[in-house]
Amino acid sequence: MLRRVTMPFTALLLLLGTAAPAVAGNENSSAPGKTIYRDDAVDVSYRQLPTDDSLCCKVPPELRGKLPAGSYIAQLQIKNVSRHEIADWSLTFELPDRITATESAKLDAQRGRHTTIQNAPATKEIQPGATSTIWYRAQADGTAHTPAWATFAEDGARPTKDTDGDGLPDDVEQRAKLDPSSKDTDHDGLSDFVELGNRSNPLKGDSDGDGVRDGMEDPDGDDVPSRREVRLKTSLVRADSDADGLDDGKELARHTSPAEPDTDGDGVDDGRETRIGSDPRVAESAFDVTQSVNGGATTASATLKGVSAEQASTFRITKLPADQKQFPKSTPGYVGNGYEFAVDGGFDEAKISFRFDAKSAGPDFEPAIYGYDEKSQRLVRLADQQVDGDAITATATSGNSTKYVLLNKRVFDKVWDDTLRKDSRQESDLSKDTDHDGISDFYEKEMRAGNLVLGNGVPVGAMDPENPDSDGDALKDGKEVQIVKSELSGTKELVYAKLASNPLKPDTDGDGSRDRADRHPLVFDQPDMLIHQSANREGRRKEPDPDHFQVPPSRQVADDLTFNDYTYDELFDLDWSFWNAGITPEFLMWGEFNDIMNAGKFGADSDNQQAVDDLRNAFRYGHNGESAGSVSVDDNYDPARFQQVGSGSALSRAVAASPQEQKYIDQAKGLIVQSITDNRGGTAQFQVQDDLNKNLLYQLFKNTGVQYPVYDFSVGDANQRALSIAIHQFHGHTIQLKDYKVDGNTFSGKLLFHSYDHFGLDPDDEITNYGFIDWFTLQHYDRFDGKYAPPVAVADVEIPISGSF
Repeated sequence: MLRRVTMPFTALLLLLGTAAPAVAGNENSSAPGKTIYRDDAVDVSYRQLPTDDSLCCKVPPELRGKLPAGSYIAQLQIKNVSRHEIADWSLTFELPDRITATESAKLDAQRGRHTTIQNAPATKEIQPGATSTIWYRAQADGTAHTPAWATFAEDGARPTKDTDGDGLPDDVEQRAKLDPSSKDTDHDGLSDFVELGNRSNPLKGDSDGDGVRDGMEDPDGDDVPSRREVRLKTSLVRADSDADGLDDGKELARHTSPAEPDTDGDGVDDGRETRIGSDPRVAESAFDVTQSVNGGATTASATLKGVSAEQASTFRITKLPADQKQFPKSTPGYVGNGYEFAVDGGFDEAKISFRFDAKSAGPDFEPAIYGYDEKSQRLVRLADQQVDGDAITATATSGNSTKYVLLNKRVFDKVWDDTLRKDSRQESDLSKDTDHDGISDFYEKEMRAGNLVLGNGVPVGAMDPENPDSDGDALKDGKEVQIVKSELSGTKELVYAKLASNPLKPDTDGDGSRDRADRHPLVFDQPDMLIHQSANREGRRKEPDPDHFQVPPSRQVADDLTFNDYTYDELFDLDWSFWNAGITPEFLMWGEFNDIMNAGKFGADSDNQQAVDDLRNAFRYGHNGESAGSVSVDDNYDPARFQQVGSGSALSRAVAASPQEQKYIDQAKGLIVQSITDNRGGTAQFQVQDDLNKNLLYQLFKNTGVQYPVYDFSVGDANQRALSIAIHQFHGHTIQLKDYKVDGNTFSGKLLFHSYDHFGLDPDDEITNYGFIDWFTLQHYDRFDGKYAPPVAVADVEIPISGSF
């Protein structure tokens, strides 16, 4: 859960020093003077009064008497431990119970568990050394609860009030010694909120002392100073704020908008328009699009003219694996991998080019581009082919071919010179069918001899003329193979084999359904399958290079899920500041950590607030308060040791509602549906392999610039702030195809986008300031004996898909 560039409120935590809201749980203990909040100004204690308590006689008369069932009386005492008068205060905490009456204070707000009480006129001022006593009556649903996650504010500051409108509640600014009436306390051109979210000091105009004022710094290296980024409403910590493939500085130089991915609004992102040679500032209705993919032995490119904006965004070229059925390595004249050229809605005409290594090809090399015709199951040479040095270009029309390959024409044509011709049949054998399988002995013998091949020149295999069902799938060979007489290479009338299913494989498409029971034996159409896996597996150790990760993948647990693995000396070795965290009382560490979480919640909607609270509470109270032992990076991932949170709940809803997730899902869905359409309902191309570079969706996402969501604290959206605190970006994700079915030429199903993250910190994350140091210490210090094991945050978003081919 890397948060290096979006650590909120690190400066705030430094400024707060020892201000520490204590953390209370759902325990039923009501020991006298239980501290629920403490800082350098006040000490707030809580006590629940049993009916036989000696203090009952001191309960104000209006709260006394027969209590309704489930009600109880509680006492709060606020002691002024400072040397100044405290006036006009408020106390905010979380409490599942409903407060029904107060004395010496007034109830300001109670929304769900969030409760605020304020001073009454008689308790407005608390003198140094004095204690103000507050009483309340509450209704509990079962066990009475202690106020938790308390925070205190004075001088009229309120957790729900933001006088200067900078995004920071007044009580936070007050405790951080900022000016609640000024958005920019140090007048450096950046608001206090922006500074606290981007690791600069809102009380120092030049936080790092390098002679450059904070507003003129450029932390993301996009050649746009922070002050200008604020005015533009772009990210200070991401070079490409709108994720359109162009850094903010490049967009400004091109006079496009760094905050809008499609400046001219014509439906094609600025980055893509730049790459295809179009003008991102001029709205167009038709585009000329060129794409190119390097496959190693060959490089393929194509140009489409006059396509729509929607089509321009979907046009792609994908290198096909070497073992796919249309042109495997055994194809005669094979030079290198084939490619799939796809665009939504088809096209009138395209110029397709292949580059090859002419020197290593040899003197007998005669290049030619072939397309695979799905209907006839044969390779067809494209028209108007022109060779120029190490490049060959041909014309393709929208039709039955979407897959193309470069072959050595001499070798490919030689196969057909040697194979069966229409006039070479022996009439006697044509009429003989010993095994009564629907294929004459002559053709079966020719297939065995290699003279009768598939439409791509690859041998069918050896069938037995005396066995009607060569693969034992209860289908006669004649039902699986059709003998076709056709003009194959453009000059000769030839005979070749076309498959309804493979007579030598009981399950041709490998989807688990035998050919006899499979409605689409050539279409891999499992109802449920994993179709995408990110570089980082769930709970597995992070790899340093996602493009060249370990194969097989590491079985070791992810660093974020390790805990109870540092002694005090090892903590101190990380950084001098861990000296303080190593000896800080537990409740003080929780107080500073809690400031981070509450700041992230401020202004967010209920789902995002709940997502933050769920993760914080799971970290605090997970596993029923029991120790989870210890986990090191050498352990295997054991889900039972971690609490899965978020799935099907607030985090899933918050993620699904975010514009980043919606954009990602739309892009991914488009690529998936198009690929299924191009493969006539088949899904075998999505099969996940250990080597990510062999996975289709991994390639497509990488080649087309599809980016998984990253939530940015600095952009000013309260819901993004909450998500950046809870997850920032997911450690990894998968996509699963569910309930998939093919009916005739239509398909339907669901896509489950499953994302996961670890609510923990590693030494390579941002842990250099108070609050985050406390977070790391609570997780890793062996003093806590695995008490605070980081949970796994999970978000699931499911959407339907359908289409036809």
